[in-house]
Parts: sequence; structure tokens; C-alpha cells
Amino acid sequence: MNDAPIGVFDSGMGGLTVMRALMARLPNERFVYLGDTARLPYGTKSADTVRRYALQAAHALTARGVKMVVVACNTASVSLPALKDALAPLPVVGVIEPGAEAALTASKISSSGCCFQRTTPAARVISAYFTFCSASHSISRTVASA
Repeated sequence: MNDAPIGVFDSGMGGLTVMRALMARLPNERFVYLGDTARLPYGTKSADTVRRYALQAAHALTARGVKMVVVACNTASVSLPALKDALAPLPVVGVIEPGAEAALTASKISSSGCCFQRTTPAARVISAYFTFCSASHSISRTVASA
């Protein structure tokens, strides 16, 4: 059994709700949390800048010996492919896909919605995921102008 901690990062403190849920489901695990409050919010940054910040955060967590990285920041999810490549074979997971899956599974109706700001780089990730999900669910997307 690998007793190394699980690393969780967010652009601020919102990811603590993700970590709290992980702690409830995985009570025998240890966690390391990184909240990048010095550079928040990520949603106003370019995709390249968010990717750079996410890689820096992930490397800071791996320097602490984590056995996996959880990207608890929706905006930083735009960086998942780069993080997975850079940290392989270390597992890297985001929160958009599991959250969308849970919402679609829990829904008693056959349609779901997703709202996000056009300026958020992760909007492309969210949009792509909901497009993928629309094969089995009626999905509506609303993009708010900022």
C-alpha cells in the first residue's frame, strides 16, 4: 500500500470543498493542499498562463512526494493533457468530468445545463465534455458574456 499523500490544488481556497469530499470518501488517505492565492483568479488568465501555473503547482506537489494529483480548479482543467504528459506515470485527475458524470447520473430528468464565462479557458473543456455527454443526455449550454 502506498502511504504517500494525494496532492490537491486550486487557484484559491475553493478546492478545499473537493478535498473535504475526498477526505470523507478516503478517510485513510493523507492529503497535501496547494491554494495558489497569490495568482488568483485563474479565469482571467490566458490558457497558456493557466497551463504554466498548473504545471508549477503540480510540480510543487510532486516535490512533496504525492502519489496522485487532483486538479480541483475548473479553470486549470484546461491543463489536464499537459499535466498528464508531464507527470506520467503519476495519475492526474480533474473535477469537471466526475462532477458532470455525477450530475447526469443523479438527474431524474433527461436534460442538464452548464453555465460558464466565455473568458474562462476551461469553458472549452466544459463545452467539449457536455458535447460528449449529449450523446446520452439532452444538454443545454449557456455562455454568459463578461
